[in-house]
Amino acid sequence: MNHHVEESKRARTAVQRALFALMDEKAFSDITVSDVVRASGVARSTYYRNFASKEQVLESFVEDMHDELADRRARFGRGDYDYFGEDELAAALTYYEERRDFILKLYGNGFGSMVQGLFNLHAIDELGDMPAGSVERYRIYAFAGAMANVLVEWLREGAKETPGEMARLLIRVGRDIVGLDG
Repeated sequence: MNHHVEESKRARTAVQRALFALMDEKAFSDITVSDVVRASGVARSTYYRNFASKEQVLESFVEDMHDELADRRARFGRGDYDYFGEDELAAALTYYEERRDFILKLYGNGFGSMVQGLFNLHAIDELGDMPAGSVERYRIYAFAGAMANVLVEWLREGAKETPGEMARLLIRVGRDIVGLDG
């Protein structure tokens, strides 16, 4: 990886972390770009080279999560990854549990749609998109919505159940919603 790409990645990560840290102190709407630049230690020009807005910082975080999960799934090998496999789903839930604070900050500041979008992408990645004219395509979104809602409530309540227990629950619900056999 070249130096420019590494520096850009470092700056993006610093800005993301700074924004989330500032969200501990005040509402997203009260945070200024100047606050983020100061807290991240990057130059204002570096901030704007990477992001057009504070919202884009959050979007980039969600995109990074999607990419990281996609990389993890790819390591299973497409034929070996089972979207409804307990181990795979428990691993994904563990991943989200490790990012609990970030996910709950997004929800708490009115950006739940970003997390929902992440689940929509994840479901489409694994189950495929259905033809636009098919009413059945909404089954994918019903399952993704159920997963996102269950995840947020599980995290809000302190993730008392294990990822494995939650995976088993979601597998049962998902099989009913999506209509898979097994």
